[in-house]
Amino acid sequence: MLKIKIVSAILVLMLSLGILSACGGKEPAESPSESPTVTPANKMVIKESFINNIMDDETSFVKCKITLETDTLEDLDRCVNAKEQIMDIINILLRNKTKDFLVQPNATILLGEEIKTLIIQELAIETLSGVYFTEYATG
Repeated sequence: MLKIKIVSAILVLMLSLGILSACGGKEPAESPSESPTVTPANKMVIKESFINNIMDDETSFVKCKITLETDTLEDLDRCVNAKEQIMDIINILLRNKTKDFLVQPNATILLGEEIKTLIIQELAIETLSGVYFTEYATG
């Protein structure tokens, strides 16, 4: 029994060290507006949080954290330089949605596709490869 506990403790320690080394020895940042990062798959990422009232009434809202992923440093630079425009595009889109739309099971997929299309059209970003929702809530 003692042998199992020791082996378990070693495995947990090894896993923890592996996670920390993957993060560069630091804990991941949890700020609302994180700086762009290069992920292990050579994807460039920008993360932003949004809280918006929605179209239905003054008390309904959507809260989400969105990650944008590009394939090139050039498009990452375009995203960083157009951050305010991107945030405006997303805010306008979210404010014009109804609660019925936002509570659909596939709402994040539909929103992600709309966000991607609008950013590509408005800002000429060629390789916006993904729009992901890491947090999503409506009320």
